[in-house]
Amino acid sequence: MSHFKSLSDEKLVAITLQKQGDAAAAFAQLFNRYQKKVSAYLSYQTQLDHSHIQDILQDAFLTAWNKIEQLHDPEKFFQWIVTISRNAMIDHVRGLKRTTLLIEALSEQPQHDTTKIVATSANKLLAKLAEDERDIIALKAVFEFSFDEIAEQLNISTSAAKMRYYRAIEKLQEFIE
Repeated sequence: MSHFKSLSDEKLVAITLQKQGDAAAAFAQLFNRYQKKVSAYLSYQTQLDHSHIQDILQDAFLTAWNKIEQLHDPEKFFQWIVTISRNAMIDHVRGLKRTTLLIEALSEQPQHDTTKIVATSANKLLAKLAEDERDIIALKAVFEFSFDEIAEQLNISTSAAKMRYYRAIEKLQEFIE
């Protein structure tokens, strides 16, 4: 598998698309290449504990494996897996909320923090931002996307991406002060 480390995402996706031979090893290299960044993104976006983040990560990469033929631009695997992860995170959080409501309804007593939410001071600050503001900060700060890549990911103009990013940073600075 070490010979896969030097291959581009595009080549790894091409091998994975074959779904035979070295396909699993090529996809494993994509997973190894991006799992920490995607995990960091998910942690940055939510205040869920490690086990929930790992569940979401596993779901996202399993979806990517099953739908790899839907990736139109193999060079953009990373952006694609971030989008899948974001959708998996939303589904996971919705499921947790439904479970919590069901537990509360069955027990007739409010449950305290059944999702084991972990709140650090940074996460508390980020939680004060709107979801779209957290997204843009994560894309820039965690993933080091360029403003052009952020614009493409969010379907907005580059200038709008810059403006939203700097406004979100200003809000964070106000929260700190």
